[in-house]
Amino acid sequence: MKNMIIKLLAIIVLSFSLFSCNEPTQELKAKNDLQYDKVIVSYNVAAEEWPEELRSEDSRWQNCIPFLLPQSDIDYNAFLEKYIRAALKKDGVIYDETIVDEPYKPITEKLLYQPGAKWHSYLYGVDNVDTVNLEENVKLIDFERYVSAIFFEEWFFNVKNLEFDKTVLGVSPVFRFIRDDQLMRGRSGIVMPALNMDASALKQSDERLERVGKLVYEYKMYPASCAGEQEGFAEERVNFYAPMLNSHGFMRIMEKLIFSAIKGELTVYDFYDKSKQLSKDEVAERCNYLPEEVMMIDYDGNEILKTIEPYLDVYEIESMVFEEELYIDWETLRLTKKVVSITPVRTYFHESGERRKKLMVTIKMQ
Repeated sequence: MKNMIIKLLAIIVLSFSLFSCNEPTQELKAKNDLQYDKVIVSYNVAAEEWPEELRSEDSRWQNCIPFLLPQSDIDYNAFLEKYIRAALKKDGVIYDETIVDEPYKPITEKLLYQPGAKWHSYLYGVDNVDTVNLEENVKLIDFERYVSAIFFEEWFFNVKNLEFDKTVLGVSPVFRFIRDDQLMRGRSGIVMPALNMDASALKQSDERLERVGKLVYEYKMYPASCAGEQEGFAEERVNFYAPMLNSHGFMRIMEKLIFSAIKGELTVYDFYDKSKQLSKDEVAERCNYLPEEVMMIDYDGNEILKTIEPYLDVYEIESMVFEEELYIDWETLRLTKKVVSITPVRTYFHESGERRKKLMVTIKMQ
């Protein structure tokens, strides 16, 4: 009897061992190198600069907002008009824009606009609106004012795998207008179509995605430096959701990427010619990682030429250029982005005393 029990236990242990060996190994999720796992980011992307008469007085402030670069291939204004028209016809996707003033409030805890207020929020500058009829109110919207939008996204960046994923949680169209001889801006609510989608709905949405176009813009890694440029626009310049996601948070990431490029461990390209792969020497030159020869005086008073080892000043990198593809599911208005490449931008003082910018190297994402 005792031997039988021992044999039975041995069979159970052996079976368990075989089962464990045949069980597939669970892949570990890659680490998010952006300080913490869940990073919510908000930033404005504008299609064009302000009118000529406002550029001089507003130039410092407008440098804080990412504008689409000529490398983009999207009709941003036409897209925003179509998106707003479609959003106004759907119930339950537009939320109160004031949530951007409430730091760390979970993105899922939103209150819908009250009936009437939902539509009226799109009609700044129009007086005596007596109707809440959708079709009538849409006729009053001046879509030429809509030249930018605030994206609310969740970011995931894994340096080792060169993964930069942006999950678009919502988008808030922004319009501009002149009041009392001053440039004013307003937000028209946040469109959040994918708020309550489950896995099945997301899969169906993926099958309906259509390409909108390519966005290329310069993202400021240290938006706090723009604070105080023009009162009232802090919610567009400074990221309330992840206030520590600034240049300091990006430094170790930029340092690792650039040193990997300098060592030839990454394939990098010229920003203006993606077919041109850069050599190690070209990468070092563009990243200002070069030895320098300086004349010094030794202890005997003699002039000697000394070589100073190269030094990478990562704090000169205050921004990066994103190249990304934008897709939309027109049935749900869900937006998705695919980051194609990032290009660190070096800001430095030229020998002439001028503050200049230089595109360093373009790193293609996986």
